[in-house]
This record gives sequence, C-alpha cells and structure tokens, in this order.
Amino acid sequence: MRSNVAFEIPDQLIVAVADGGGRGGIFVEAFRKSPCVKKIYCFPGRDGWRSGPDDERVQCFLKIKAEQAREIVDKCKDLGVNLILAGQEAFLAAGGADMAREAGIAVVGCGRMEAQLETSKIYAKRFFRDNEIPTADFDEANNPEEARLIVRYKFLIQKVKKIVLKADGLAEGKGVIIADSLEKAEEGICDLMEEGGRIKKVYPNAGNKLVIEEYLGGPKSRETSATFFTDGDHLVRMLDGVDHKQRFDGDEGDMTGGMGLIAPDPKQDASIDEQIWWIAQRIVERSKFQGILYLGLMVVDGKVYVLEVNVRFGAPEAQGIIPLLASDFAELCWTTATGQLSTIEVKWLEGKVSACITLVEGIYPAQITAEHKGKPISGLAQAAEHDVIVVHAGTRLENGVYVTDGGRVIDIIAVRDDLATALRDAYAVVDIIKWDGVDCRRD
Repeated sequence: MRSNVAFEIPDQLIVAVADGGGRGGIFVEAFRKSPCVKKIYCFPGRDGWRSGPDDERVQCFLKIKAEQAREIVDKCKDLGVNLILAGQEAFLAAGGADMAREAGIAVVGCGRMEAQLETSKIYAKRFFRDNEIPTADFDEANNPEEARLIVRYKFLIQKVKKIVLKADGLAEGKGVIIADSLEKAEEGICDLMEEGGRIKKVYPNAGNKLVIEEYLGGPKSRETSATFFTDGDHLVRMLDGVDHKQRFDGDEGDMTGGMGLIAPDPKQDASIDEQIWWIAQRIVERSKFQGILYLGLMVVDGKVYVLEVNVRFGAPEAQGIIPLLASDFAELCWTTATGQLSTIEVKWLEGKVSACITLVEGIYPAQITAEHKGKPISGLAQAAEHDVIVVHAGTRLENGVYVTDGGRVIDIIAVRDDLATALRDAYAVVDIIKWDGVDCRRD
C-alpha cells in the first residue's frame, strides 16, 4: 500500500549522470523535461547530449570516466550536486555510491558490495544458490584447463546439446558465449579466458574465472527482463521490454550489449509477475540493495529463472522504456535515492509503444580500434526534423562534425500508438543516418 505522505525535493535540483553511452543520453533527455532540474553534469557524457553550443543546462566532463568514482564525487561536491544517477556499472564497482553517501550526496545506485551481483558472475550465481533464487545449474572453472575438463564431461558424458559460458568480471555484455558443440565450447574458453582471447584483449580483468551454465533455452522457453527502482524497502517496477542481444537478424551471431528494444513487451504474461516480484524482493532483502535492479530472466514451462542481474538500467532498455514514462523522472530518482519511494505513483503514457533501433559500427561487437573510429556521420540534421529521439551513444564532435567513437554509435527511438508504426518511423530515420560501415538489425 502506498503512503499519502508528500515527498520533499529541492526546488532546483543539480544532478549528475555517471555514464558515457546511450543510456546516459536518455537519462539527460528525461532530466531535461523536469521543471525541478536546474543543471545536469555528465561524467563523461557525450558532445551530442547538449542541445547545442549555447546549451548551459548540460555540461559534460569528457575526460572524467565513470570508473573515476573519487574524482566524480569530489567534483560533484564542488559543483553543489544534489543527486547522482549511476548509469555505468563501473562507477558502482569503484565504490562511487558509497563515496557519494559518505559525502552527503543523494545517489541512485548500490554499494560496491552489492555491485558484485553484476561485476562477478560467480558471486551472483552463488548468491542465487544460497538464497534459493531459481537459476540455471552451473559449474565454476578457475582456469582454462579446468574449464576444458568440465565442458568435455558435459558434452561427452552427459550428452548435453548446448552450454552457456560466462566470463567472470565486467565485459560490457560481451562475455557470454552459447556453445552448441564441444569444439565451440573449447573455442569459447580460449575467447573468454586465454590471454590472447577476444575478451582478455579488451577487458583484462574479466575471464580469470568462468561460469559454465546449463542452457535453458528451447521451444518451451522465452527470455524476458524486469527493471526495478528501489530505495532498499519499496520497489517500483518499470515497463518490460524485449531486447535483441545477438548481433544479426534472426538472433544469429555473437552476443552484444543490445541491438535494439521494443516496449512494452507484447508477450508479457501476467501469470509470471508474482514470481518476478518475489525474485526482486528476495534480492533486495537479502543484499540490502538500493538503486536500480535489472533482472535478465528465462521462463521455462511457466517457471522463472534468473539469468543475470545488472545493478543499473540496461541499455537499450533505458532508451526504449524511459520515453514511455509520464511521471517526472527526476522525482523518481530523488525519491529512490532518499528513501521516499513509497510516496510517489509512477505513471506511463497511455496506449503508447516504443521502438529503439541501435546503429552500430559494422565490426561490432569486435574490438573497436582507432581505424574504426572518427568516421563522419551524415543525416543527423535531417533526422532531427522527424518526431523521433536521436541519442548519441558512441559519437564525438570533431571540427564541428559528429564522428563515430565506439561500437554502439546512435540509438533511434520512436514512440507511437502501435508497434508497426513505431518500427516504421524508427527505421525511416535509420535510413537517413549514414557513415562508412554503419549497420543495424532489421528484424
């Protein structure tokens, strides 16, 4: 039951966003709409998050990365920031939320200890097991040799058809491989754990250990997700969305951080809501969690299993879901950070759906080296003439021209009355924005 007590919020909020991707860009867009937000500081942010060179409301510190938590918190103290919203998990993993609370700054984000639910796959799986939270069966490997022994046993003795390999540590959503043969599993181990492998080259602190997990997919299963804001006591659930993680159409190719999303989930099954709420409440209660809780879930024969936990809003989940919010985003964040979440009622735009399409550099999710950056982007001015949201996720301004600066480069979000129209209008803008090597999913 919700309280009728009115919440307290400063008249002129000064907020900070710790993020440098598309998720942070949509946070800035949402804060812009709030009449109580006076100033928005971004660490690091993107040039494209400002409405123009004369935009004094948004300021980006492009050289201060999200993982530089101490520098961010100290800067926020100097700037008189009231509220920090943690977008990237690196800020939380570095203890940024703990530092902010010690400094007397309200923060939407969990502490370093709770951040391990995302930063360590092994910590998370043990947490699920110890707290009787449904999850796929798993084994742990401390080195590549041990991992090879386990996968050989799985395929040759247990005769499994597929297994899931998950690198322990932060890999921005790219440390997961689904292997449908022993050969692919052994290749995956090299990719995730060996020094010359795909993950180790880019994320040297990931892959020291490996989770080898039961594959839950199949004809009687479907993947879904749920996101909650929580002040450690009350939880508010966001709309659900359908994310497309694999790189190519038809769910082919490598796993990515996300290639696009539609929201709300048209196949959402109310019969599983009770299970999802129980899981979320269990995690919050057992971990003393405060902030944003994202659950990656698999539904098998009506039973919900946890695939992963993120301790921040997902991307592109944030880009697809937040534009459907009718309530004041700043009020949601403030009440979450200050223990007043029970005093608000979150409302959504009635009868609206969104489609988010992510434009990527062609070789993504492979490592984006210097030769794949700095490509001039055309069509942004024409895109702005359409009734869509254009979010800069991996761009930079160079001599007055926006150029590419990452793997996921731009998100296009259309909010419409029906999904077919939202997809049509989003893809119409996708076809306007060009650079050498641009790509996206078309399904």
